[in-house]
Amino acid sequence: MGLAIIFVFLLLVIIAIAILGIIILIDFFEYLKRFHTGKWKEMSFERPFGIPREDFFFHVPKPLEFFPFIFSPEDLDDDQITAYKKKLKLVALLLLAFLAILILFSFCL
Repeated sequence: MGLAIIFVFLLLVIIAIAILGIIILIDFFEYLKRFHTGKWKEMSFERPFGIPREDFFFHVPKPLEFFPFIFSPEDLDDDQITAYKKKLKLVALLLLAFLAILILFSFCL
């Protein structure tokens, strides 16, 4: 019974970290849209689900453009982008760490 509670707790922590990451990602893309439009257009799909990206309620990133930008030293000479990149890297690290713990823990059940 105690192991099941810990398993559920780990699952809830992973969900909370993922939601935090989505919120940071949306805020990051809003910042890019406002201040670095060219980079925003390069990293987001033009018409996700047939809706123009300007009218879409969140920004769907292109993974092959987004992840190399996040893990590259390029910061467009903007301290805010550097801060967003650090936050997104931290969330990704935490998410992967808790997923690894969850997978290892699931073998104990």
